[in-house]
Amino acid sequence: MPRIKAYSYIRLSSEKQLKGDGETRQIELRDRFVAQHDLDLDETLRDLGVSAFDRDNVERGALGKFLRKVKAREIPRGSYLLVENLDRLSRDNVMRAFRVFMDILEAGIVIATLGDDRIYSEESINQNWTELIISLAVMSRAHEESMRKVQTLRGVWVRKRADRGRKMTRKCPSWLTVSDDGTEWIVNRKRVELIERMLHELASGIGRDKIARRLNADGVKPWGHGREWHGGTVTKFTDNEALIGRLQPCTVERKVVDGVRIEKRIPVGDPIEDYYPKVISDKLWQDARKASDKVARQGKGNTGGRRGTILSNLFGGLAKCDACESPMNYRDRGPRSTPCLRCSGNRNGTCDNESRPRYLPLERTVLSWAKLADEPATQHGIPENEALATAERLRDQAAAIVERLVVAIEQGASLDGRLIQRQTELAQAEEAVVAARRAARAAVPTSSPEARCGIISAVEASRDLPEKERFDVRSAAAQELRDLITEIRCHADGSVTVWTGDMGFRIHIQGDEAWIDGGVEFPSGTMALRWESRDGVVTQPALPVSR
Repeated sequence: MPRIKAYSYIRLSSEKQLKGDGETRQIELRDRFVAQHDLDLDETLRDLGVSAFDRDNVERGALGKFLRKVKAREIPRGSYLLVENLDRLSRDNVMRAFRVFMDILEAGIVIATLGDDRIYSEESINQNWTELIISLAVMSRAHEESMRKVQTLRGVWVRKRADRGRKMTRKCPSWLTVSDDGTEWIVNRKRVELIERMLHELASGIGRDKIARRLNADGVKPWGHGREWHGGTVTKFTDNEALIGRLQPCTVERKVVDGVRIEKRIPVGDPIEDYYPKVISDKLWQDARKASDKVARQGKGNTGGRRGTILSNLFGGLAKCDACESPMNYRDRGPRSTPCLRCSGNRNGTCDNESRPRYLPLERTVLSWAKLADEPATQHGIPENEALATAERLRDQAAAIVERLVVAIEQGASLDGRLIQRQTELAQAEEAVVAARRAARAAVPTSSPEARCGIISAVEASRDLPEKERFDVRSAAAQELRDLITEIRCHADGSVTVWTGDMGFRIHIQGDEAWIDGGVEFPSGTMALRWESRDGVVTQPALPVSR
């Protein structure tokens, strides 16, 4: 008879806990319980450096993935969820924490809290309702403890804002540092001179993208981790009110929208004038603002990326420049412009690929091919989705550590050296995720060819739908393309190669028309019959009888 499955959930929210014996203690309790009850242990549920107070573990952590499996009835009834205490599951307000608790029990999962030797199940609750009182008391205490910590930290910041003799935090604009005793600002004059150059050029009517290209052409290296200047990077300096001494205290609001974690800075109180040393004259600041306002794009644009209102770009993360490997960014300047893809390196002045493939004909052609595309053969040595999940988990852990170090530095800790090291590790983890995601795309798609054809066909029919519904349709189509396509290479001659693993086909674009080289059109879509390998070998498979 197979043993009952037990899912061990281990969560640590702080760097102090990561350094201490919290993980070891939870593992020892778990192993003792599993041995006593002869359970089949699954130890994949781990949220290290993830908070349960702001629901990070539920919305983007391992617990959230487990809960989605519970709702989908993918976890067998009678299985155990092992936690040290209920506060490992949630420190949210009592109603929401209790809802998570009951959802698990009503799905037939047994919750074992190892720290107090309690077992909660749907049957035990029905037989002894006082267990609900105990669970509610534990959840309430956990939430109150977290709220007390938050209020204490807020009080510390209120006192810091009132004390103008010391700097509130060592975190400051990159042209400043704080003296060892925390009372004086030290100005990096070379960086200020470079920012002055940006503002003078902006005031003279030069756009931020052009300013970035000029800096790259002059061999000026950005400080920080970037390899080159971008228009967005320039904006972060030219629009920073700290240049004129102003600090706007903020708090960070975090939420998850459509699976994407979004952080938004919320102003708290009035701006503090003359908090920073004024390094730019008022006249230069105002001149730059006026010039910038004149050329500002009217209306609210669409990012074309994951957070756009209608997901304009289905090729996000797939399209790259064949010359410099940089991403091909979606560009749409409004009703009078033509949406296209443009090499980000060329935009910044570091790549000679001037081609700008028109986006709409390219999208139509790729979607027409995708309707009839065969599933790519599984390639040997390609990691499965677990490798991507592991890379993403390690990336999230690294991001959480960086975030905690930033908070600690804001509170006065001297951890700048460790922060740089951890930021480097985070950058490496991001690269590992990109590599794992690229490898995972070669896996066999989860949708059947028939289902995929229906999803792709829905894109054309979605043009008149409300934005939310249109976003959902295009988001599903984008996922299908990521399953099929390894990458899309944009060449200097204006053509595009769509790669599915080690084989690809060429698309030519002229005006509003695009076609597949060697493609055959059918009423239901287009077949690519001329394929090339990475080393240039061309193959032409036989044409099927009907499609």
